Amino acid sequence: MDAVQVGDGKAFATGYFEPEIAGSRTRQRGYDVPVYKRPPDLIDVDLGEFSDDLKGKKIRGKVKGSAMTLYDDRAAIEGGSLSGRGLEIAYAADPVEFFFLQVQGSGRLRLPDGAIMRIGYDSQNGRDYTGIGKLMKDRGLLGPGESSMQGIVAWLRRNPEEGRKIMQENKSFIFFRELTGPGPLGAMGYPVVGETSVAADVKYVPLGALFPVDGPRRTQWDLGGAGYRRGD
Repeated sequence: MDAVQVGDGKAFATGYFEPEIAGSRTRQRGYDVPVYKRPPDLIDVDLGEFSDDLKGKKIRGKVKGSAMTLYDDRAAIEGGSLSGRGLEIAYAADPVEFFFLQVQGSGRLRLPDGAIMRIGYDSQNGRDYTGIGKLMKDRGLLGPGESSMQGIVAWLRRNPEEGRKIMQENKSFIFFRELTGPGPLGAMGYPVVGETSVAADVKYVPLGALFPVDGPRRTQWDLGGAGYRRGD
């Protein structure tokens, strides 16, 4: 087995964490942000089956009449396009916290009785992801020291109506399923393990390949990009 250096050998490492937010299994006062499972009309298409030039490329959408079209975006879903279909697996208390849990791709819901419900990535609506931090910075909405997640969250809460519209500019929407075993799960469906699981760009590193990392001895490699399925 030979080792191959990817690119110039430099890499950016980010740690994986499971956000924990307030939630409920049922809709009740203070818990009214739906957490949806994958809708049955969401279709995955492997374009490589149609053309060798498109191998490795996938799209998602839904069938409308005899054509495939884009699936509902974040604004439509938050506006109720999926309500009444029995797709809700839980309800979050805070729309901003739930937005960032979606960005992460998995997390924990702290239920009213103190129990924990773990949820993991089930699918995505096929729309492109837009990072709202850069968007807000480019528009001059964030002052000095406000470009962190904490700063962005604080701004969104100070400006709830404008913040809701900004979050909806990220048309991507994540669907979840309840996790009852070890987790969170990576892209291959296996639990992410501290100091073992590594994020990999499948354009360069096949899923499941060994990935030696040369870094500071005390660095703990708990890299969960394999479980973060935004671009899947």
